Amino acid sequence: MAGSRTTLRAAFVATLAASLAAATAGPAPAQVAARAKLADTAKNARAVNGIRASRRPRPGMLVPLGRGGRFPASVLANIVDSTLLQRPLAGVCPPGQAIRAISRMGAVTCQVTGDITSITAGQGLTGGGASGAIDLAIAPPLAFDAGAGIPLLDIKNNGTGGAVVGESSSGFASAYFRALGTSDGAALRADTTAGSQGNSVSAYNYGTDGYGLLAELVNPANPKAAIFARTAGGGQAVRAEVNSDGGADALYARSTSTDPTSYAGFFSGNVNITGDLSVDGMLSKGGGTFRIDHPLAPRTRWLQHSFVESPDMKNIYDGVVRTDGRGRATVRLPAWFQALNGDFRYQLTPIRSWARAIVWREVERNTFVIRTSRPHVRVSWQVTGIRHDAFAKANRVKVDVAKPR
Repeated sequence: MAGSRTTLRAAFVATLAASLAAATAGPAPAQVAARAKLADTAKNARAVNGIRASRRPRPGMLVPLGRGGRFPASVLANIVDSTLLQRPLAGVCPPGQAIRAISRMGAVTCQVTGDITSITAGQGLTGGGASGAIDLAIAPPLAFDAGAGIPLLDIKNNGTGGAVVGESSSGFASAYFRALGTSDGAALRADTTAGSQGNSVSAYNYGTDGYGLLAELVNPANPKAAIFARTAGGGQAVRAEVNSDGGADALYARSTSTDPTSYAGFFSGNVNITGDLSVDGMLSKGGGTFRIDHPLAPRTRWLQHSFVESPDMKNIYDGVVRTDGRGRATVRLPAWFQALNGDFRYQLTPIRSWARAIVWREVERNTFVIRTSRPHVRVSWQVTGIRHDAFAKANRVKVDVAKPR
């Protein structure tokens, strides 16, 4: 190099410039520092540690500094991207303000710092203020209005508590939901996840009156049910239980309609009753049987018998009696027999005898007398009576009835 004017400082800076020019090769910062130390100890030479010098900036070669110990312009233009340089700060912020942003050229943007000057209550809130302790509270009603396809309020609790707890001392409701428009959307829907074993809805009443769940249709034109239950599983769509020793009923249904086609209970399909069935009113059926375990094959077969039908409300009584030495026998009937029955019919059949048998005296004081033509004759007897108690008189069977149109 001419004049051998390369100084230690020039060698250091040239080495740094050569390292920047070779940055595409990815040298680590430790390598750059090592080269700088080698250059710092070099004397005037055309090469330092095998690195040659050149007045024109070339990758991997030393470049001398210009006058005043500055980088030549050609070096900066070729190896440094000026858009990536951050210039020193060109200003400061006054007291009470802080730097919010710094431009590449060093200009600073300031903003005011300090306490909140005021709080204003927005929609659905009340309170606020400009100083001191400030409170915000909900201003009923808290309303949300939007047409988005997402929930307006999404509340989630991943713990063991409830997501929402509502309390009210009014006589209306703690929570009120209403479906708008003419769509078939529900005012309230509750779901459980596929792996859950809990209830979609649980209702508990700890009071001394009221219902656990009340459902009412108030529009007389609505033909649907107040409660609809359906299951796709193997259980029951509706299940009712009594878990106390009191006189409560598991299920109670009532119809106050005067329309004869209105029923307190309507079943479409088979009905199985385990236990006793008590009917206070009339029972209408297409047919009937009793079913018991077959006496000869109780594990594999049923035994069924049909009912004895009659257009009258008829009771049947029978038995076997033996006449005395005079050929007479008195049949004693229950004490309530004549109070319940009237219009009697008789059947008499002698057993193992050609004797004749007649009703010698009809029912009187709940007895009747049989007489045979021979003494000591066994007689099979049968008496039927038509009910004439108060219920029977008020609810006679209508034999021929027109169907409703």
